[in-house]
This record gives sequence, C-alpha cells and structure tokens, in this order.
Amino acid sequence: MSKIHNIIDKVNKKNEHKFPNKLREKIADELKYNLYGYAVYHNLEKALLDFMLFLSSPIVSPVLSSNFVTKTFFEDNFPTIKNNPIFPYFLKTIYPIKQKNYGAGEALIAMFFDDIQQAGKIGDFILNGRHLELKDVQDAASLKAHADSSFRPSNKLFKQLYGEKETGLKQFWDGSLSTFEQFCKVVYPQFSKKTIEEVHSFRDDEKCRQHLGCLVLQEYKKIDHFDNLIAMKPNQNRDLSLLNVVDFNDYSFIKQNLAFTPVLYRGKGTQALGDGYCDIKLK
Repeated sequence: MSKIHNIIDKVNKKNEHKFPNKLREKIADELKYNLYGYAVYHNLEKALLDFMLFLSSPIVSPVLSSNFVTKTFFEDNFPTIKNNPIFPYFLKTIYPIKQKNYGAGEALIAMFFDDIQQAGKIGDFILNGRHLELKDVQDAASLKAHADSSFRPSNKLFKQLYGEKETGLKQFWDGSLSTFEQFCKVVYPQFSKKTIEEVHSFRDDEKCRQHLGCLVLQEYKKIDHFDNLIAMKPNQNRDLSLLNVVDFNDYSFIKQNLAFTPVLYRGKGTQALGDGYCDIKLK
C-alpha cells in the first residue's frame, strides 16, 4: 500500500466516528478512490499527500462562540488547505454527501474540527459542550415553529380570514391588524398579542418577513435546544460562505445576514414541518 493510501486510512479512522454508520464507507471510498484517482490523473499526488497529512494531524480550528459571518471560511481559517490544488475537488466531492438527518456540508465541517462529535437528539454536532445545528442553504433551508409536524391549520384558516386567493406575504402585512392577529393567534399561539402587533406595525414586506423570521428562529432554538445555528453553502470562490449565530437576540446581525421567508400559507406544500415554519437563505 502506498504512503498516500496509508495516510488516507489514518484520516478515515480519525474521522469515522463523526459520520453516520451508513456514510462511513462512502466517505472512505471517496477519499481512497475518487480523490486519489483525481490526483493521479492531474499529477497532484504530492498535493494530495500534503492535504491528507494535514487532515490526519491535530487541527487548530476556529472558535464558534460568537456571531460571525464570512464568505471565505477556509481562506480565513485554513489558508494552506484552501490554496492546495486538491481542495476545489475535495469541496465539490465531500460537501454534497448526506442522508436523512445528516445534511450536506456536515461531513466536510466535521473533518476540520477534531473535537466534534455527533450530537444525537440535540442539534447535529457537539463541539466543546455546545450543540451545533447546521443548515445547508444552497437551496432554502427551513426552521420549525412548532415541535408537532402535524400542526396544519393554515390552509383552512386562510380561506376563512382572507378568502380563496393567496397572493403572497404582502396580503398579510397589507391587510388589517385584527385579521392578522386572528390568523397568528392560531398559527403562532406562542407569540403574544404585542409581538404580533409589532410584526404587523412595520407595514413593509421585507421588514415584516425579517422580524417574524427572527421570532421563528428563536422558537426553533427553544424547540431543538441548540446553542449555535450555522448556515453555509459553497460559493463561486471555491470556498465556503458560513454564518454562525450564537446570540439569537442580536436581531440586527441576524437580519443583516439571513433572508427569511415565513410560510404562513401552506397551500399544496409538502414540507414535513408544522405550519408557520420559515425558510432561510444567506444574503
């Protein structure tokens, strides 16, 4: 067995406990065969060896104890790896790996944090005692507003209060406060009358979306008990855009970096979440 394969085996053994059982063999094969084949074809064996030596050694990782956002996560924290010619293919290959309850990007992030562990029931990972909830936002990701995924009153309620035709979220903000309060009393019973009045008072589509989104995010945190929300996606710079939220009361920071789309009317949507959930994207 070649030196590169020996080091790849060390990388796999170092990290396999961070992956679900059904993904361990897949990830090992991606490194041992796919990535190795790419390196041989492009005469990058030395670059691959350097890359694997880094991953097999102790890694100094960023601290995730405060709010931050970056479009250059790897350039900021692992510049040697980011500038290795193997990295773009590694990112392209490993980031999409996922299964139910283990999303895209999670395996990639886990490989760069030595102390990270699968979390079980709370969040996706535990790192230094903190529960991390990771969201891949290449497409919109969703935040639950209710623990009960079968909570589905919105369609019937919408027809009662707003009529048959749904024309978008402005229909809620531009309508009367009393109608909006009646709707939210059912869809968001956990929010006070004052809170609902505050959302409606903005009378601006983006401001209403963003403020209600922050409220749903806080509710999601209460339901799932995580400490960090991490939203991420690969970008055109062959790096990772990443948002880390720790202070969920910092509405200014959150609104500046996350775009919220509350789903107040389910329609024919099949999302396996209770009504009132919210979609998010990185700005």
